[in-house]
Amino acid sequence: MVKPTALLFLLLWLVSGISQAEVTQLQATVDRNPVMVNEYFALTVVANDDIANSALNTSALAKDFIIGRTSVSRSTRIINFDASKETRWQILLAAKKLGNVTIPALTIAGVSSAPIPLSVVADVAASNRSQDVMLKATLSNAEPYVGELLIYKVKLYLAKDLQRGMINAPEVKDAQVKQLGEDVDGSEIIDGLRYRVIERVYGITLDKPGKTEIIGAKFDGDIINQDQSTNLFSFNQSRPVQANANNDIIEVLPIPVDYQGKWWVADLAMLTEKWDETQSFEVGVPITRTFTLVATNVEDYNLPSLNITAPQGVKVYPEKPQRQSILREGQLISQLTQTVAMVPTQAGPLTLPSISIPWWNPKLKQTEFVKLPARHIEVAPSSAMPQPPTGSLETTPAPTHTNTSHGAWPWLTLMFAILWLATLLAWWRASHRKPTSVIEPSHVMPTPGYQDLAEACHQQAIGHILSLTPNVCASKLGTSLSLANLAEYAPAVATTLTLLQQQAYSQTNTQDTKALCQQLLAQVQALKPLSSQHLALVKLNP
Repeated sequence: MVKPTALLFLLLWLVSGISQAEVTQLQATVDRNPVMVNEYFALTVVANDDIANSALNTSALAKDFIIGRTSVSRSTRIINFDASKETRWQILLAAKKLGNVTIPALTIAGVSSAPIPLSVVADVAASNRSQDVMLKATLSNAEPYVGELLIYKVKLYLAKDLQRGMINAPEVKDAQVKQLGEDVDGSEIIDGLRYRVIERVYGITLDKPGKTEIIGAKFDGDIINQDQSTNLFSFNQSRPVQANANNDIIEVLPIPVDYQGKWWVADLAMLTEKWDETQSFEVGVPITRTFTLVATNVEDYNLPSLNITAPQGVKVYPEKPQRQSILREGQLISQLTQTVAMVPTQAGPLTLPSISIPWWNPKLKQTEFVKLPARHIEVAPSSAMPQPPTGSLETTPAPTHTNTSHGAWPWLTLMFAILWLATLLAWWRASHRKPTSVIEPSHVMPTPGYQDLAEACHQQAIGHILSLTPNVCASKLGTSLSLANLAEYAPAVATTLTLLQQQAYSQTNTQDTKALCQQLLAQVQALKPLSSQHLALVKLNP
């Protein structure tokens, strides 16, 4: 055990005893020469020691170059106990002007690199050279209105394999910028060279009128440098690149002075309703109406809420609108779905008002409307009228006779008295018997519609709860019910429904909707058939 341990300590001593060499060599190279003006190229600086990142001062480069991203890497090699270390900086530079410029000498700890003469050419002179990375952007409209969705489409062109990278969104003052959908990967051929193309779409919604500058999107990443050595362990296998899209100046138009209503802009809009022409209408029975507003090139949060009105004699219970959007073929399609429960409170003819919502068409530069016609319906009286109890029967008093002859009545009275005494004796003997066990069924049959009501309570859909509760209560009680007469048979349930309506549709919410829904389910589940209640009333009122 001593010899291996001693050998290990000797090895560690030898390695730790290697002297820390100072910087004796500093080398600077570029990945291309000549370079195009305003196009990024890579400057690589290598020092033969482990140096801090901040040891290299690049401020001298700012005179003639735009300094981009800087990355630092380190490596260590040990050969026959001889350790060599290396620190490598890769700096993205873009020449500011045409002509001949010089990358000045860079110094670390008194050791300097050699200056690098560089030729900067224009794009026209270098048009025969294929760019490795390009970033192009297009706008859907150069003169959008305030609140209009501006489609900003970015295409990243890659001539070489991408190792990693990131596209940064455009920057706009007084606007909301949001990526729409997912990136689309494809390919294009430009000047005989196939490019991988990554397409991304942004939505820009501007808040203020006037001239606005859109600072173009930016790409920052690394590509595989296929021109260098194919050695898998080469540190020059990838190089950093950057690309910028052009900046744009747009004119944002104000809201027209003659426009009336909530302002929103769309290329196309449509309003539809789910309506059953064959349905019948009854007092106390909710009428469920589902409206769908669909529009293109507008954010879903900018779609107006539907203000559904109703005539006198109808209560309206709107649910919370559902909003969603999807990007399809370069256009944003947004949808708003609104469900409304309407409860008639009186019978007779009824007219549900028409619906008209204004919107602005930027193509035609005019106000347009989405409309639904008025609907004329006939409301029948409630079929759920209170039924007289079947257990109580009125008896008419027997007429009085002045005849003094009793005839057979005394004997009949005696017979009924004997029978009554026998019945009383049988009841007394039965009440003193030991109770016999009753075999309960293994399960209780579920109340029809209760599961649907439970699901509606879970989703807190007030309109569906209003529609389902009377039917479920009717199944539990064994009679016909509607919202109009629910309070007569299930007052606790009716009170909870009222609280739910106030909680969902009033301006001030003071109670927990989830707790109210659970309370409603418990009250409905506790309901008992009316027949047992009537029997109790008969015992109290013989």
